Amino acid sequence: MSAEELGIDTSVRHERGQTIITVTDANTQEPRTLILEAEPFFAQRAIVSRGTACYRALDGTFVVKISWRAVDRLSE
Repeated sequence: MSAEELGIDTSVRHERGQTIITVTDANTQEPRTLILEAEPFFAQRAIVSRGTACYRALDGTFVVKISWRAVDRLSE
């Protein structure tokens, strides 16, 4: 089975100690790669939660919010 078939988020990867995320630019529809700070500036610390964490991109332009969602819920 592939990573996607196993339910692994393939838009987030870890390379050489860095967290890298690839997203689609809403304006150009082109892929955009962001390197994130090592630690989130916000992380939901609860046993039952969506696991929300917010990271700053190292370029200082973006904040990335990562969280789980139910299949029937819309993405933000």
